[in-house]
Amino acid sequence: MEPEAPKISYQSERLSYEEVYQKNKLPPFTAERIIQEIGVLLESLVEENSRTCDLSKIKPSFNGKRAPSISIRDYMKRILQCADCSKEAYIIALVYIDRITAVSYTHLTLPTIYSV
Repeated sequence: MEPEAPKISYQSERLSYEEVYQKNKLPPFTAERIIQEIGVLLESLVEENSRTCDLSKIKPSFNGKRAPSISIRDYMKRILQCADCSKEAYIIALVYIDRITAVSYTHLTLPTIYSV
């Protein structure tokens, strides 16, 4: 028998996200953590697409001439340092990346990820 999952529903208490995180002893919901998770997600998407897509058939809409020497995670950290954005803005940016790639049939690969 599996252990019962902790209940995290606090709708009747009207708690903020930060209060729910504190109450459940979850790691803090910081911009640094969001950027780290987005970086991991984007790296895994690029890796998967590089293995499964025929890169010669990808539309050149966002293709860069070459990928920068900086890693995707470090690039995301750099954006965090240089851009004064809210935590929500990074999540919205991820949604826009998803929509752009869906509409333009662009796959996230090393030549495209830095331009998108």
